[in-house]
Amino acid sequence: MAGIPIDQVWARIRDFCDLSWATDKDTKTGPEDPSRSAADNASRVGARRVITIPPAGFIKETLTAHSDEKHSYSYNITEFSPEVFPGKFQNYNATISLSPAPGGAAGTVASWTASFDGEAETADFVTMGLEEDVFGAGLARLETALRGSTAAITAPSSTPAIAAPAASGSA
Repeated sequence: MAGIPIDQVWARIRDFCDLSWATDKDTKTGPEDPSRSAADNASRVGARRVITIPPAGFIKETLTAHSDEKHSYSYNITEFSPEVFPGKFQNYNATISLSPAPGGAAGTVASWTASFDGEAETADFVTMGLEEDVFGAGLARLETALRGSTAAITAPSSTPAIAAPAASGSA
């Protein structure tokens, strides 16, 4: 994200429970600790979000790590409706992290990576969907929003990554 400072990018994505920067899908959060501020709840390990996948699907995710210092957080999928992923799908873990642009250039490099176990058919389906519809589109939407434009960015300056499938079908 050439020219966009890391702190500006992190301020937009640090709230685990707010995915509006990446998708227009309905996202709900909970449960929250009433003794904490909304910002604390959103970055608290154990925070949960539910993403609605029309017409009746859902994905439940839980925050497993969060670091303002490292500009990163990790999460896993704890439950999903059967129509969301075909076949065997488990052990999904993902991390979003930011780093300064290399070589002293102004800007931020965003990385959104994931791994999971699944059958070959599931791995192919999920990998393609994550790369194109979630990670790639999400990072492009983020960059567009940060630049204050409604125009689509066709070549995001950050690249999503899915771990290559292993013999067990991990991706």
